[in-house]
Amino acid sequence: MIKDLLLYFALLLWFVVPLQAQPTIFAEDITANEDEIVEVEIKVEGFKDIVAWQFTFEWDSQVLEFIDFDQFNLVDLSEDNFGPTDKTDYIISTWFENLLTPVSVADGEVIFSIKFKVIGEAPDSSKLWFSGRELENIVSENGTSKDFETRMGVCSVITPTNAVQTILPNFDLSISPNPFRGATQVKFNLENNQDDFNVSIHTLDGKQIYNQEYDLPAGEHIIDITSDMIPTSGMYLLHFTGEGLYTTQKLIFENY
Repeated sequence: MIKDLLLYFALLLWFVVPLQAQPTIFAEDITANEDEIVEVEIKVEGFKDIVAWQFTFEWDSQVLEFIDFDQFNLVDLSEDNFGPTDKTDYIISTWFENLLTPVSVADGEVIFSIKFKVIGEAPDSSKLWFSGRELENIVSENGTSKDFETRMGVCSVITPTNAVQTILPNFDLSISPNPFRGATQVKFNLENNQDDFNVSIHTLDGKQIYNQEYDLPAGEHIIDITSDMIPTSGMYLLHFTGEGLYTTQKLIFENY
């Protein structure tokens, strides 16, 4: 009986132990003007008791041109931890804490940044992603090797007249579901009439696959986006422009 109770409590403790967050590295979405110098901040989450990493980070060389690194905020991290010499469309990185002392960083903190010159034109865009192509994305947590989880960002090139992303008051934009398969609904609210309200969808390399202009009265509106409007599975950019409005949202289509 006692043995059975001990087993019961052991199992109970096993199931209530919280799972530790997976170490994750990511870049966030940014917008940029043509010919602008932009800084892509690389951030982490779940970065606890880490002693080493390796990864590959890529971008589109037709849109962004590498300039330099900045904001080194991790012990023993410097330009020497990055290659190759010719950083045309990717970098690789290997890093370890010299004394093998575990390092922890708060969620959302910047650990380094990359400066680029925007050489593409609106509406070009570039993925900012950890591909693992040259070096796998791996992290060492207290000496245990595990996958370095990643999240992709997008750099969208915008025209100078729309240099600042602007949202209308009480626009209340939502896209649900997203990701989607058969169809998704885009809902938003307009406080005033919009005579030249434009909605367009672009691939990540800037190709426009959908474009529609609307004359819309004030009030709540719904636009249906269906699978026949999108050629294949992947991430797309959904642009909204109008009087006093310019914004871009991710749209993810899963045709599985």
